[in-house]
Amino acid sequence: MDKEVDAKLRDVLGIGEDADIVKAATELKEKVGPLEEVARQFSERKKLAEMFPEEARELEASRIERRENAAIKFSEEIGSKRFSDNKGLSAKALEKIAGLHKAFSDGTANVETFAEVIDTIADEGGLVEFGERGSQRVDSESLKAVPDNPRLAFAEKVKEVMESDKLEYSAAITETSKRYPELARAYAAPVVA
Repeated sequence: MDKEVDAKLRDVLGIGEDADIVKAATELKEKVGPLEEVARQFSERKKLAEMFPEEARELEASRIERRENAAIKFSEEIGSKRFSDNKGLSAKALEKIAGLHKAFSDGTANVETFAEVIDTIADEGGLVEFGERGSQRVDSESLKAVPDNPRLAFAEKVKEVMESDKLEYSAAITETSKRYPELARAYAAPVVA
């Protein structure tokens, strides 16, 4: 190989004079391969969005809704668990857990996000006692208008408000709490075992 071409290749690949050019090029190809696949997928999504803008918006809205519903379901499943001494997670802790689930789904979760959830559970009243000595009760009169599973019912109402009012998740929670205060109180109350 020509010395000038050899020097230029080594410069482009960022390798020294003693390094194997073929090996360096092979390693570079292995690193670039996945990036090319991501670029191809992005290009295909962009083409779809340009050709069918309404469908692309609906698809993205469906993705967001699925992530949010999965986060709510995950936090509800975690919320049904009991710890020693009949303690469970507070509504605030469950909201943080749902947010962490969404962050993982979006690919934005990091150590700080996780630490924030742990801090909420450990330090900020994330665990509440259930049963007779529980920290909060909902009187039986207000529960008459509330279904058997107020958490699920509240989540469904939030979803309805998001769709009907075209709101983001957090804004829909606020609006749902205003429209259905009894359901919101029952949702926030610890589950009495």
